Amino acid sequence: MEHKHRIYGTIYVQRLKEGLLLESAEDQNFLLIKRAPHTLTHQFDFLNRERIHIFNHPPENLSDYGSDSGVLTIYGFLGVIEFLSGPYLVVITGREVIKSWYSSEPIYKASATQLIPIPPLSQLSEEEKKIEKYYFQSFQSFLENSGFYFSYVVDITQTLQRLHSPTHNKALPLIKTVDRRFFWNSFLLKDFVSHNISPAWLLPVMDGFIKVEHLEHRNKRFQYILVSRRGCLRTGARYYIRGADPFGNVANFVETEQIIWCQKDEFDPLITLSLDQSALCSVDGENSVDGSSSSSSSSSSSSSSSSSSS
Repeated sequence: MEHKHRIYGTIYVQRLKEGLLLESAEDQNFLLIKRAPHTLTHQFDFLNRERIHIFNHPPENLSDYGSDSGVLTIYGFLGVIEFLSGPYLVVITGREVIKSWYSSEPIYKASATQLIPIPPLSQLSEEEKKIEKYYFQSFQSFLENSGFYFSYVVDITQTLQRLHSPTHNKALPLIKTVDRRFFWNSFLLKDFVSHNISPAWLLPVMDGFIKVEHLEHRNKRFQYILVSRRGCLRTGARYYIRGADPFGNVANFVETEQIIWCQKDEFDPLITLSLDQSALCSVDGENSVDGSSSSSSSSSSSSSSSSSSS
């Protein structure tokens, strides 16, 4: 279930006088992010806001750009958000390891984030600075109160059933297979997607909750995993966002999946049971069988792919 395309897990960020320089720790690839040059007269016209330019290489003469600070180590970025003074890069500066149930690759929860301005920033009046401070603090509060999870290899926006579906192509990068209902930073990454940046830079982030518990009963080992995926297509306070939109997206939708692993010892075949709101199936290796016959899947050498309504 691991994708062949791995996302950069460690990135070095250097703030220049005219932009940000990003370098991947894995293969020393670069991204240069610069503010798009044009007049600041219409900076508050949201149809003509200042955009950014992204290059797949460092500047030819880095010394001409100068450096405003040292190097910051990050573990991925959510994308770019714009405030009144200009664009900011939203980066992950802390991560907490969550034991993976998909593979040997760990899953992470973002434990710390930071907003890095992309210079040069616009000059603001005192009134504009007050508005900017309010927007800035509101967005920071949103980041701090959200449960953002991510993986550099595994698509955690998909249930086990969908991951084992024949239509799920593991040869594609994560940005191509992610479930758009739970792709929380898709809007923040739109500038990078439009510039055809390598998928190795693009980290999909899911908002929700993940809990992994280890249990033992009658000499059998169990692993219980609860995954809640919060939808991003129609969110908001319950007094203001209700019902469904014209596309069928319901307010504050949450997909909840329960996964149970059962194994007596290392020689006993592993049984995996995955349940969500709409389907029930047992997965044995790369095959899945009807949930009603999951107790016999451990002794079966092969099984067909199917699912039944819960």
